[in-house]
Amino acid sequence: MQAFEVSAIDYILKPIRLDKLESAIEKLRARLAIPNMSKKLETLKSNMSSDRIEKIAVPVSDGLIFIKVSEICHIEADGSYSTLSLLHGNDILVSKKLKYFEAILEDNTDFYRVHRSNLVNIQNIQKYNRHESNVLMENGSIVKVARDNKAAFEKRLKALHT
Repeated sequence: MQAFEVSAIDYILKPIRLDKLESAIEKLRARLAIPNMSKKLETLKSNMSSDRIEKIAVPVSDGLIFIKVSEICHIEADGSYSTLSLLHGNDILVSKKLKYFEAILEDNTDFYRVHRSNLVNIQNIQKYNRHESNVLMENGSIVKVARDNKAAFEKRLKALHT
């Protein structure tokens, strides 16, 4: 009884039975998964309390990375993969298509699809070069603006400073 009062996961008596040990290990695994779940719930709560999503959970090979949306400069597609280019120069490769991120960020007016393979965060644009049809991002990366998107993109940028 004392063991459970101090939040023990399980209590195994001697002689140790394999099925009881496996059951205790499964309980431990379930409990260890909870902090990750609490992070997810914390992010969801923060996102729901404001009109804008502030963080997104990005799936990577060993779990999830939580990224502030404001830290994303642009997202570049390459087939079934996307690379998130962050403000501080880090790139994160994710096995998700660009449409996945477009759907998550659809209500965020800071993100604009300038090319079929690029979604940029307008807040992190340092310079737009109309003649070369590209944008210089705050992290130093250069993103091409597609000819078909150029007029609409310029209209969107113009709306920022009026």
